[in-house]
Amino acid sequence: MVSGGNSRALLRLCLKLDAENIAARRQLYSLAHPQSSLLSKLENALALGLESGRFAALVERNGGESRAELFQDLVFFSLRPQGLEGAGYFVEVGLGDGVNSSNTFFMEHSLGWRGVLVEPNPSVADRIQARRTAPLDTRAAWHRDGEELEFLAAEGIQLSTLVQFAEDDHHTRIGNVVPVKTARLETVLQDKNAPDHIEFLSVDTEGSELEVLQGIDFNRRSFDFICVEHNFVEAKRDAVEAFLTEKGYCPIYREFSRFDAWYAGKRLQ
Repeated sequence: MVSGGNSRALLRLCLKLDAENIAARRQLYSLAHPQSSLLSKLENALALGLESGRFAALVERNGGESRAELFQDLVFFSLRPQGLEGAGYFVEVGLGDGVNSSNTFFMEHSLGWRGVLVEPNPSVADRIQARRTAPLDTRAAWHRDGEELEFLAAEGIQLSTLVQFAEDDHHTRIGNVVPVKTARLETVLQDKNAPDHIEFLSVDTEGSELEVLQGIDFNRRSFDFICVEHNFVEAKRDAVEAFLTEKGYCPIYREFSRFDAWYAGKRLQ
């Protein structure tokens, strides 16, 4: 009989030796289902689950409730000392329809957390307000208040962005251009009476993530976990990392965060 430790070592060896076949199966699946986000989600869960037993346990128990693309919410809870226990506060900037791919839906819907939602796309405002209880701010989060910018409300909701960032990555975007007012995220947080310490911040604005972060008063606000999408745009990823590390936030799980970057605040470091 092979012991548990030896069995795991043997399985890891098999995985290493058979990597080409595994990669081939993945490629065949991707060709058959080119738009599948489920494959990426499951692959990430398997890979990170081998590194973190707490994360694996959360995926097994709560994975069906999470709407996050890479289980970003469960990654956070796996690092949080008290796990799912206790109340918390979230901020999600850029959330599509408020449910699909939302990094905070599970927190609100299943755990009763409070928070703030920021989404300037006028075509989804009614849907968000019908599905979510957290207050919605429809201004575009920015590093300056009161400007008027052009916003591309894309046919693929998750790709909507400020027009000036529409060609920054590999995505093709088709949609309607509408004017939007801007607000610093700090202004939004003050308007919504958000606490100074916020457990979870998600920023996914398809290009303007750095400007969103620059609109926060980090002398006043602190965060346990910050999730920022970069869509594999290296210059954007590096600029955000330089900005947040200077503020004391530590990048984590680089090999698993894929199109995102995840940062731990002091409480989780």
